Amino acid sequence: MNPTKYRNPGRAAARAFAAMALAATSFLVPGAAHAVDEATADTADAVATEEATTAEADTANAATASSEADASTCAVMRTVPAGTTATLDRGHADIFDLTSDASGALTLRIKEDATGSGVMREPEQTLLAVKKSTLTKIPASVSQATGAPANAYLLGQSGDNQATVLWPGWDTLGVAAGGYDAARFHISYTGPENGRIYAFTSSLTEGTKAVTNDGSFDLAPEGDDIDQPYAAHKHVNWLFTRAGRYTLTVQASAWTPGNTGAANAQSATRTYTIDVADEASCLAESGSAPPPTRPSPPPPPAWAPAP
Repeated sequence: MNPTKYRNPGRAAARAFAAMALAATSFLVPGAAHAVDEATADTADAVATEEATTAEADTANAATASSEADASTCAVMRTVPAGTTATLDRGHADIFDLTSDASGALTLRIKEDATGSGVMREPEQTLLAVKKSTLTKIPASVSQATGAPANAYLLGQSGDNQATVLWPGWDTLGVAAGGYDAARFHISYTGPENGRIYAFTSSLTEGTKAVTNDGSFDLAPEGDDIDQPYAAHKHVNWLFTRAGRYTLTVQASAWTPGNTGAANAQSATRTYTIDVADEASCLAESGSAPPPTRPSPPPPPAWAPAP
């Protein structure tokens, strides 16, 4: 539906229901039966010991597997994705630049001013890099309002530090050529374990404000919609909760004025790659960092007879 007319009620209710369901499960665990005699008790104790040992082994194996998976996930940051022709780690970039030709066909690309003026790039050939220096302590009021963690990698909406870090946004002004006004970006993504992406605006008059269709401040990895109800050029706050590589799948839709139904047009699906910090940070945050190398102790002094 047209984003100017419809908003999803949000994931809050679903999250509350999930929390209730999780709490309810705690009442469904059966209690241990009392032993009838000493022999039964001994058998139960032996079984319990065996189960505990098995559980500990399973936990250790799972932790090892998780650690290895995290290390593998972080290792991809050593090289840029195949076909990459440019890495953008600073300056202005409309990462979702949506345009239309006179026939109404939509094109979704990146438009950046870091290497020139209005340079157009294909998402699949461009690596977006969020520097380690963007790790920021998030104000308590913002964390409380958005659910964001106390520390995250922040690309602010003001762009006041774009000389050194990336300033991403979107631009839908170009859809007017096809007779459109409203637009929507459908985004799904994969990333490091527990890695989430937040997108929202902030101002003195409105406070923090979501930009998603369902009113959530974080983007659901399985898919969320960012709405732009009128043609505009816009920047928001982007937060990344974990270091690592995020791979986004993005498709844009557009509506003509007055259309309250399905979108009139959709773009091709594009793939974006965003590296947050570096491999070392990724490993450290996942708990997979190798132990520090300790200096070897000096050799013992050569023995000599007392004078």
